[in-house]
Amino acid sequence: MPINASELTAQQQITAIYVAYYDRAPDPAGLQFWVDQLEGGRSLEQIASDFSSAAETIAKYPFFDAPELASADNFIT
Repeated sequence: MPINASELTAQQQITAIYVAYYDRAPDPAGLQFWVDQLEGGRSLEQIASDFSSAAETIAKYPFFDAPELASADNFIT
């Protein structure tokens, strides 16, 4: 079932991004950083895009740094 992000709190929205990218809950400092970004005017789409260039993302999903490595078996759906 799709999540309607507009019905979630800022903390829930950021947590959803962490779960989607890393299959884990955010650490408290990271959560607060991104909540502050969201509440400061950065869009949820911009924040989700920011995650794609994070070191943790590149380590887990190398194709974000090297798109030629992408395949149907290793892409976030």
